[in-house]
Amino acid sequence: MSSGSDGVVGESTADGKSGVVGINNNNVGVFGRGANQGVLGNSGGGNGVEGGSSLGVGVLGKSKSASGVVGLSESGTGVSGMSGSGIGVIGGSSTNDGVLGNSNTGTGVSGISDAGVGVTGGSNKNDGVFGTSNATNRSGVVGLNANNVGVFGRGVTGLFGVGQAGQGFTTRSTRSSP
Repeated sequence: MSSGSDGVVGESTADGKSGVVGINNNNVGVFGRGANQGVLGNSGGGNGVEGGSSLGVGVLGKSKSASGVVGLSESGTGVSGMSGSGIGVIGGSSTNDGVLGNSNTGTGVSGISDAGVGVTGGSNKNDGVFGTSNATNRSGVVGLNANNVGVFGRGVTGLFGVGQAGQGFTTRSTRSSP
């Protein structure tokens, strides 16, 4: 215990060795409690904090009233998820949005795939994909394809439109008929 300096300091200059090690085969290896951060990691060239597990979650964040995990970056990606064969990032909620994307000037949510579907949406009890826009002369949903159909619909009714101040469904072709 110290009232004017660090309580415990460990230092090692050996390759592959830690400055401080905590081992407990029956409970927590290292525990930290603090007024601001319980555990703080800082690195000049590598990961600030890293966790790994053979069977459980590598890093787990929990909170009763704020975000469980937050990622912040001044110029890179705030939060990144990658998997070799599973899902890269999953978001879920019992009563709110599972995943939310928000941007002031860029795209809120973007999906890109080389061979699969870029973005997919589905629901058992509501619309599969829903788009809105409050901008003048802009659409709620847009489909573009320079080589095939821009928007395709299949169902009991393939395409359906309701217009509040005009036509419900309008077609136009930029190619003249033969």
